[in-house]
Amino acid sequence: MFAKYNYQFKIVFIGFINLICINFLIQLFFQINICSDSLNYIEAAQFLYYDFSVHQYRPVLFSFIIGFPLLFSDAIQNLIYFGYFINIVCWFGTCILIFTILTIISSEKLAFKMAVIFLFLFGNLALVFQLLTETIFSFIVVLAFYFFIKYKQTNAFKFLSFFITLFIFSMLIKPSSMIFAFFLLFYFAKTLFKNYKSNYFILIFISVFFVGIQCIGNYKKHGNFKLSYINSITYYNYLGTKAAYLEKGVELKDFGPNYRNKYIYSLSPKEANEVATNDFYKQFTSNFDNLIKAYLYNLRYNATGGSSTIKFSKNNSKSLFFNGSQNILFVFSKIQNVILTFLGLLIFCIILFRFKKSDESLILISMFVAYTIFISGISMAQGDRFHVVIFPFVLILIGSLFQLNYSQFKNSFSKFFNFFKI
Repeated sequence: MFAKYNYQFKIVFIGFINLICINFLIQLFFQINICSDSLNYIEAAQFLYYDFSVHQYRPVLFSFIIGFPLLFSDAIQNLIYFGYFINIVCWFGTCILIFTILTIISSEKLAFKMAVIFLFLFGNLALVFQLLTETIFSFIVVLAFYFFIKYKQTNAFKFLSFFITLFIFSMLIKPSSMIFAFFLLFYFAKTLFKNYKSNYFILIFISVFFVGIQCIGNYKKHGNFKLSYINSITYYNYLGTKAAYLEKGVELKDFGPNYRNKYIYSLSPKEANEVATNDFYKQFTSNFDNLIKAYLYNLRYNATGGSSTIKFSKNNSKSLFFNGSQNILFVFSKIQNVILTFLGLLIFCIILFRFKKSDESLILISMFVAYTIFISGISMAQGDRFHVVIFPFVLILIGSLFQLNYSQFKNSFSKFFNFFKI
């Protein structure tokens, strides 16, 4: 058994050593970092388990998962530690899936190298010790693409149904995947229609049903048939606020309390949604230049930020080497974000350029990478948090490109750069 799963055991061993070392260096496990978003997730879990109601910002699936300890105790600390446990499992799961996917596409040795690189991406590692959605969301989406690759191998509808189902469920963890999930439903509509009598089609129906429950819950409670109000609030507080301040000639870098977010949080979710929608229309029509400047500023910030979890960690045990370790790990997280974001966009452009010759799996993965980067421009001021979800996919794309022989690889890059006269 050990011989068969030799690489997997090595990955898990290296991962545990890495977890122990980073906790020894900057004490992540003992930080108990409860940011405002984490408080929202705790509140959403309490809404679900105590009142059987939905939260206006946080969909039910993540609340259902991390809120399980509330069945036995009201202690918030138990919920936080359980969230850490789930994150650790999903972090390891993501790494094993990177290895498994690249084993299908390339060789075991290359797959192992890429999996080990993932273990040393400090932004992803640090978020394991935050009660946030990125770690479990990454795992679910990587698992979804694993099933799509199996679908392309076998042409078995069950794998496509698993792929679509997981992507729809991912909306109930991070609503940001909603547009891409709808795109997949449209893209595979013909295949789905041909197989609507399949027993596996019921899985897609179930996932859509739970999304509908979330939307109905918000409609009954707040008045809008919406998956979440978080997109409206996020736009208004970040992109909209940045553009509004630029119009006034004020350079807003600190997204702390200001007159706009104080105002939006004083409203009901339905009122806030209407205000945000009207604000976007107004700025799009009369402040378009500053809206674009704000969007580009956010994109640049998100592509160059380091791990906020590492940055704001505290030296609770008064360790002598804490500050040095913290600074080094934070700088590495910034560098990793810049490199992987750049490579993700570059590979997306190359695959897009040679669209007809590219594997459909790689096309969709690269589209998801680009989609995630571009929608991150709606928000900022949270370090590398928006981009860490693409890092596993960038590693998969890099490993896949290595399977092209050297002449194909070089030719693709040459044609791409020559096209733009670089």
